[in-house]
Amino acid sequence: MPESTPLPAQTDDFDLALDPRVVAVLRQQLPTVAARTVGAVIAEIDVYADPLQGRMGANITEAVRVALGAFLRLIDRAENADPAEAMGTALDGAYSLGGGEARSGRSIDALLAAYRVGARTAWHEWGGTAVAGRVPPEMIVRFAERVFAYIDRLSAASVAMARDA
Repeated sequence: MPESTPLPAQTDDFDLALDPRVVAVLRQQLPTVAARTVGAVIAEIDVYADPLQGRMGANITEAVRVALGAFLRLIDRAENADPAEAMGTALDGAYSLGGGEARSGRSIDALLAAYRVGARTAWHEWGGTAVAGRVPPEMIVRFAERVFAYIDRLSAASVAMARDA
């Protein structure tokens, strides 16, 4: 991550005490959710139809999986993972994506749209799991808030890098 990181890896606002069994199911779904997220981005954001195919598509799918996995580590404090490390990993990826967009000549607007599509897709998948796991409604609301706050943080990091590139 660049030394002049505009967004510190703050993690306090991601603490969420989901039932460990629900988190385990969310983790099991990670490869599927990542693939569906990339598929939704390809289907909804025209400029990514070709760049997300082949080897680059596999790399982006892995980056999505890493970002979603970092989010799960942030909300699963029972894992005893360092939440700052999880956020740092996610922000590093977001900076790289922002820089890649700047180098490719694509508008950062396309990447921000992809983040929104990705958040919506991940929330659809994981929200359904939370409901099926009988997570209380107030916790589901907090879970949704954290999903969208996380995407906001990643979006801001990508914009900062694209602006600086």
